[in-house]
Amino acid sequence: FCRAPGLSRRFRAKYHFVGLQKNLHAAARHDLAEADLIFVQDIRDWETYPLREFIPDGIEIIKFPFLHFASLWPFDHYNGPGDTEAYQREWPNLTFLYHDGLLARLRREIPDEEARFRAYRALAVAGIVNCVRLHDFERRRLLQMDRQFDMHIGRYLLENFQREQLFYTTNHPNRVLLSMLIEWLMGRLGIDDRLPQIGQLDHLKRLQVPVHPEVARALGVAWANEHTKYLYEGRIVTWESYTRAYIAHYR
Repeated sequence: FCRAPGLSRRFRAKYHFVGLQKNLHAAARHDLAEADLIFVQDIRDWETYPLREFIPDGIEIIKFPFLHFASLWPFDHYNGPGDTEAYQREWPNLTFLYHDGLLARLRREIPDEEARFRAYRALAVAGIVNCVRLHDFERRRLLQMDRQFDMHIGRYLLENFQREQLFYTTNHPNRVLLSMLIEWLMGRLGIDDRLPQIGQLDHLKRLQVPVHPEVARALGVAWANEHTKYLYEGRIVTWESYTRAYIAHYR
């Protein structure tokens, strides 16, 4: 909102985390009382937003979709079983912000770290998620998102994810997708200004979770392989160096 001229000229935006801390409630109630319009991310947490009773009657509430993509990270804790041991060991100062449920399982099943890495690299273990089938679920979900919100972000993602890095993690979209979302919001408000290229919208690029090479191969992803370089909190990593670091850290 602040960096898109078509929006910043018309609105002064205030952001509320849906799980708002109690010490922020008083200021947030003031924001709500002065609001002309509320945008809400379409997530379940909205139902328990602690200040819903303070939203003025009759104010327009526009929901927008939560952009996420599970297909490239089928073992991520956002998309399935997580790594409870790693989480409980480090919370709230997590070394790896995205935990891997399959590596958590293999930690219990394969004590030797090198053997564990080899099994994970080959995905030579029984009972793991079928990433092709998971992608089919994602395809249907994304197309339903487009229908629900009258947009085409989901279709664009499905048509281009194999040749472009459109997500950096399972829930970190790149500048292209965020720009499309802002343009959709502007359209909902009747603002037909052109959205300039905003470099800051790519700030999520600083934290990238590598795509498993076997998952990339199964889904026909041309830009991701064993040699692809990713940026993770200021460090350049490959899939192998990232995975080995994860295994070594959570012994």
